[in-house]
Amino acid sequence: MIQVTFEINGKKVDPDDIAEGIQRSVLVKIQDLLEEDLGELTCPEHGAAPSILCKGDNLDDLNVQVWACCKNFADRAASEIYVGDDEREYRANVELYGEEAHKFHEHLFCQTCKQVTAHILQYAQTYKFMLVSEGLPFHFFWDLWLIWRCNHCGSLLLEDSYKATEWFEGKPFDGDYRIARFYPDTQNRDKAVSTRIEIPSDSLTPKSFSHAPRKIQRGYSEVIGAYNSHLEILCTMGLRGVLEEIADDKKVAQPDDYQWRKIRNLTSLGVKEGVIEALLGILELGHSAVHELASAKSKDLRRAIELLEQILDIVYEMEPRAKPLKKHWKKAEQQRKERKLKKNEQEKNS
Repeated sequence: MIQVTFEINGKKVDPDDIAEGIQRSVLVKIQDLLEEDLGELTCPEHGAAPSILCKGDNLDDLNVQVWACCKNFADRAASEIYVGDDEREYRANVELYGEEAHKFHEHLFCQTCKQVTAHILQYAQTYKFMLVSEGLPFHFFWDLWLIWRCNHCGSLLLEDSYKATEWFEGKPFDGDYRIARFYPDTQNRDKAVSTRIEIPSDSLTPKSFSHAPRKIQRGYSEVIGAYNSHLEILCTMGLRGVLEEIADDKKVAQPDDYQWRKIRNLTSLGVKEGVIEALLGILELGHSAVHELASAKSKDLRRAIELLEQILDIVYEMEPRAKPLKKHWKKAEQQRKERKLKKNEQEKNS
């Protein structure tokens, strides 16, 4: 038998303790609906019944949380439950709890490992919405959120599956569709799951440039995000913007100078002339993207991003990385001077 608990405005409420009135009638009706939907529902694997918490600030804002013992039972409960009438529709969450959730695993493509690895389910939550017209449901939404952890490297993958079904005269009819999204976005991820083979990915993992200004770090991060999302025009614009910001930050030219002159003056920071011409090529791609909405090829964008990463490394990271090593040279220099002075003193005294 299911257990239904109510929590209104932060306080637990028992319908039997409430005097006759609107609040009690609504709570009793919800309780009856839940028992009607889920009263006979038990997990076929574990034999457990779901426990339910109806929580909200008021009766019109109740969130119905169904706690199930495992993913299969949670999916089944999500498809069974519906709480609503002509006046109110309540949202239903179905969540996993306990150690059972961590027993579920699937072979998914890991962005960090760059291959298909076993992923352990960490958390799952389902949102279910039902639109009602004249007492009959006509549109059903089902949203499942899953958080997976790679069993090899520990990185996380968020899966969002959205499903909608059209209803007619209170019954579902042909028109069911489902969309799955994954964060970080992984191209051909569905193929990787269904075939369980290693799929090469063209996605890029952002590198850390901790000594660069925050504005440049954010711009670089958005360039990577645009590339991984296949937003070529935005990616190209971002590349141009980050290059110009590097030149402005290092003050290699006057603020009102032409962009090409700013890029050429990066030679003062140790960038070679041959590389400068490639950077000017990136500048031209960005110009075409801004003024003509021209889209660059993915392989050219990848090369441009790799080149930008090298520039960021030269300009911002190389010197801080080398700084700790300088002390070894300075220490050796000091020791040589001390030995030379000591030798001179010995020769002078002898």
